[in-house]
Amino acid sequence: MRAPYAKPVGKTLFSSAATPNRQTERPTPLLMSNLAMLVLILAFASISCFGMAYYLFVTRWDARASSVRPSANQHLQVVPVDSDPSQVLDRPDEKFLAYLPHSGFHNQRIAFENSLLLARLLNRTLLAPPIRLASTPLHYLNFDALYHTLALSNKLGLRHCSQVPLHIPLPLECADYSEYTHISWNWLMNLTEVKRQQRIFQRWNMTHAWIQDRLGVTDADTLTIKDSSIYQYRFLDTIADVSPPDHKFLESLYIPHLATCTKRLIQVGTLFGSSRLRLKDRTNVSWRSTIRQSMSFSNPMLVDAARSIAQSLGFQYLGIHLRVTDGQFRTLRKRNVRTVWQNVMHVLKYSPEQVESLERIFHNQSKVTALADFGGTGVDLSLARRQQPRAHGMRCREPIYVDPGLVRLNIPLYISTDAQESEKSMLFSIFHKTFPCIFYASDFPGAVAPLMNIRNADDDVPLGKFFLPFLDAMVLGYAKTVFGTDGSTFSRFVQDVLWTTYHGEAVMERG
Repeated sequence: MRAPYAKPVGKTLFSSAATPNRQTERPTPLLMSNLAMLVLILAFASISCFGMAYYLFVTRWDARASSVRPSANQHLQVVPVDSDPSQVLDRPDEKFLAYLPHSGFHNQRIAFENSLLLARLLNRTLLAPPIRLASTPLHYLNFDALYHTLALSNKLGLRHCSQVPLHIPLPLECADYSEYTHISWNWLMNLTEVKRQQRIFQRWNMTHAWIQDRLGVTDADTLTIKDSSIYQYRFLDTIADVSPPDHKFLESLYIPHLATCTKRLIQVGTLFGSSRLRLKDRTNVSWRSTIRQSMSFSNPMLVDAARSIAQSLGFQYLGIHLRVTDGQFRTLRKRNVRTVWQNVMHVLKYSPEQVESLERIFHNQSKVTALADFGGTGVDLSLARRQQPRAHGMRCREPIYVDPGLVRLNIPLYISTDAQESEKSMLFSIFHKTFPCIFYASDFPGAVAPLMNIRNADDDVPLGKFFLPFLDAMVLGYAKTVFGTDGSTFSRFVQDVLWTTYHGEAVMERG
């Protein structure tokens, strides 16, 4: 134990010769020099600690060991998804049209088609947002809410999320990093013909600040058309025209009136909807056909994979798209599956009575005792197949038919669906019982594998799972005949655009 100091703490920092009656002396030059040195050392140590902490922060996921990514991806391919990165704005008085995308890919595609057409009719440069590929889409919201959501959907400052080692839990900000990514329209499809007549400027940033900083457009020089519901505004190209009384849009905007707007930017909300633009002018209708024709996928990697599958099937196969897992499609899934099955049977030249009979037979797994009704020999169903599950050069799932009344059911069937494996066996049982030669994309690993090893150079997110629906659509487009789910934009795109394009026909016009 020690007695307390007689002097207050800190007195010994100064001259030890000080007396109780003497006033405080100024520090000596040597003492001041020591204090300055101490401050410098402390400042240097603080800066060094901060610098080291910052370095550790920005490089904390920079682990280049095999634990970052599975070593199985020996053929990993990182691809740039912006096919036009050197865009320049060289006209200070240039006028623009901008819109807000939302929902899944095909809804975004419809909005993009409409925006290209509207920008052309307004004589404005289109500010085209990228395609957002996502496991969970951004659903429609009113203008202000959607604008805010899109502004926050970029990945600025999150590049480290792609470098988190597999054995480390993802940081909170990286929770959905791999669940969505962005690619340009140019990268997926050939827009050369469209660009000859319509200027497009890609925007990868959906914030208001980008509009001001990159384009120099102020709020005062912007006409904003805000929607509060998805079907609020419809655009008409003819002043004398009116929408029919039963249309679903609440208000009509006339394109000739909008074309007189002098503001540099016209900002609208959603442009989704096949009938969003009502066209009466034949020139405008022709331009829409050109745009839709350009929507056919042309990415070389997808083309190679799709043609490989189609060639394996001999190009003489039927294509089916069955959407069954979300919204109204889940509610109506059994009815839609049955409807598509019946449509296929009719195309295969079975009469309505024969279709009804076959449905009863395959649904109930009963035996056919009178195949003569179908032009057959009269043997039962169990004897109508042989133990050689091969047709058209492909190995089928089940033994093929040899009875003359049923051999047409041996035709290969390619099915595209959003159903999981467990759902396929339950929902599509009528197809599997009827057709021995059913195929899915998973039956062609050689064609699919290269796509699964592609990563987006922008954010290092794997693109394979987002590309599978594109691959499915293209394979369906090569089919001899294609069947879709009523109300599905995916099915409509395949039937209206891909199938017609691949078979040398004019695209289907809607709207």
